[in-house]
Amino acid sequence: IDADGETRSKSRTLKEKEYTPEDLP
Repeated sequence: IDADGETRSKSRTLKEKEYTPEDLP
């Protein structure tokens, strides 16, 4: 996951409040 991708994953999780497998370490 790239830095931008990680940031998008976090933002997406915070916005949608849904956990994503890619967001997990």
